[in-house]
Amino acid sequence: LFDVEGLSFPQTNSDLYLPGEKQADDYSTYDAVEMFINAAKRVAPKLTFGEAELSYVAQICQQVEGLPLALELAASWAKTKSPELIAQHLKQDFSLLETQHTELPERHRNLKQVFETTWSALSKKKRDTLARFTLFRGGASLEAAETITDTHFSILLSLVNESLLKRLPPDRFDIHELLKQYATEHLSLTARETSSDRYCHYYLEFAKTQTPLLHSEDLAETSTRLKLEQDNFRAVLDYALITGNARLAQELCGTLRNVWLSNGQAAEGLKYTEEALALDASPSWERARALRTAASLTLLVAKYEDGEKLLYESLELFKKLQDQENTVGVLNDLCLLYTRQGYHSRAKELGETALELAEDLEDPFYKSMVHNSLGGIFLYLGDYDSSKKHYEKALAINRKKGFKWSLASNLGNLSMILAMQGHYEEAIGLIREEISIKRELNSLAELAVPLMSLGETLCLVNDYEGAFKYLGEALHIARQTENRRVITYSLSVIAKIKMDLAEHTEAIAYAQEALELARANDFAREAITAHKVLMVSLNTLKQNLTRSLEHAESAVQLCQASSSKYQLAELLLYLAQGLESFPETAVTLMALSKNLQNELGIEEMEMVKNDLARCKEQLSQEDFSRAWQQGLEFSLEEGSSYTLSTIKTIQASLDLALG
Repeated sequence: LFDVEGLSFPQTNSDLYLPGEKQADDYSTYDAVEMFINAAKRVAPKLTFGEAELSYVAQICQQVEGLPLALELAASWAKTKSPELIAQHLKQDFSLLETQHTELPERHRNLKQVFETTWSALSKKKRDTLARFTLFRGGASLEAAETITDTHFSILLSLVNESLLKRLPPDRFDIHELLKQYATEHLSLTARETSSDRYCHYYLEFAKTQTPLLHSEDLAETSTRLKLEQDNFRAVLDYALITGNARLAQELCGTLRNVWLSNGQAAEGLKYTEEALALDASPSWERARALRTAASLTLLVAKYEDGEKLLYESLELFKKLQDQENTVGVLNDLCLLYTRQGYHSRAKELGETALELAEDLEDPFYKSMVHNSLGGIFLYLGDYDSSKKHYEKALAINRKKGFKWSLASNLGNLSMILAMQGHYEEAIGLIREEISIKRELNSLAELAVPLMSLGETLCLVNDYEGAFKYLGEALHIARQTENRRVITYSLSVIAKIKMDLAEHTEAIAYAQEALELARANDFAREAITAHKVLMVSLNTLKQNLTRSLEHAESAVQLCQASSSKYQLAELLLYLAQGLESFPETAVTLMALSKNLQNELGIEEMEMVKNDLARCKEQLSQEDFSRAWQQGLEFSLEEGSSYTLSTIKTIQASLDLALG
């Protein structure tokens, strides 16, 4: 009767049971569903089970976790209630599981009475253990069960043998939700308070000892252990918030920062952290760490202004507390924030300050972290040599110390430089290694970025099938985890591929969606790509030349504001392609692009040669040479101004022609 393993039933965990994997018709293959149907037909022979009814039966089976007696009792109501109403009732409580309308023996017509009979036969030690076990959410490890219930493995095993606990491999225990409800009533107020304190202390300490290992060689195992305890962490936070224990709530929120980030749980983590911070605004180490967590999660959903404010509040507290490790961490967070926003000088200043402080710390992880961030800054500034040096320093530390998480990030960053320098196959190899590590770590949120990078790089070797495959997966994960930047970037890259494949109508649709998101979230890089695609595709389709030029102007202005030499170099070539009626201007733009490419130390972009040949045919040697030399002599600022002036001139001539 209390077969806590239960019959097979449809799973509810989104990791195991994704929408679309099972159709309602397939539910009948589960033993629990079959048992419910048979029991229901005994009391309501004419009852039929179509697709809708089967889906509600599946819900009932999920709610009672396949417990045979519970299924019998729930099905006994089928004569007067539809499966939908039974499922809705069970969502509220389990009072339906007490009935007179059943062929079961009288002693089995009330599930609670069955439990009470079983309870009375247990020893005091077993009763105490079972009652205390009701505190757990999502089960417990052997260590946690022994510690919090103050019992021994032999007692737990005995309760498993009596079908009152479930044993999950390798050494984990859980209790059926129905039994938990009944056993909870036997946990005295005093015992509840004592056990709750022990429960909260255990999981806080567990989180504090496990989360640092996310940077170690044991990252995959640690990540798995932490994911198993997520429901228990939630229970501790709920308890802390209800009881007003600000210190506990803030400390656990500060500790779970990387867990929420790696799992893409920005909304959930931010909700808990904001509520924890609201409990007590007194300056403390716990509050400082919770502020950093709130900042990181806020930035993950692209709320930059709010995130910046939280980081500075956190930084001020850490400095007062003379916590150098966390000071370095927050400075690095600010460095990354300003890099994303295009404030590279400010980012560089903060990064160098963080590196200076990190040199004095024993833990090499902090040096690796800051070197990685500085590598990104110099990458955006176009100083590839400095960027590569910082990335390689970080990579050396991460490989030596086994910092897998940071290693994966390094591999992705180095691949960007290699791709820009034309070493595509080497770049693809590094990205695949990064993806392999992140798949091993089962980090869904962190997987989207390298998948996106791999898709983008495969385009450069004309593997469009592979590109769409990985970009599609990246976009799917990004939507699941609400990562707006990856969503926007993936859309912009797909738009660019469609443009390169001359599928301009689709390119415009993707680019418009990307541009809307980029504008809403202040994503400069993604906006530049979207403007570039719209500029080319609108011009190619001759749909709206004025709008095409407006997109060109916006893209140049964004490149100018963010000092993005690589983006501008590529943009100038695309713009030159569309200036068939202005060959001298096209040559000057190509020369300016060539100059920028030389400064960046990258190989000549493929589109230059064909366009130069076309312009040479249209111009005299003297005019061609003069236009080319003019472009080579422009500085970045002069070249940007010239380009904007050229666009305005063309717009004016177009307006005149249109009358």
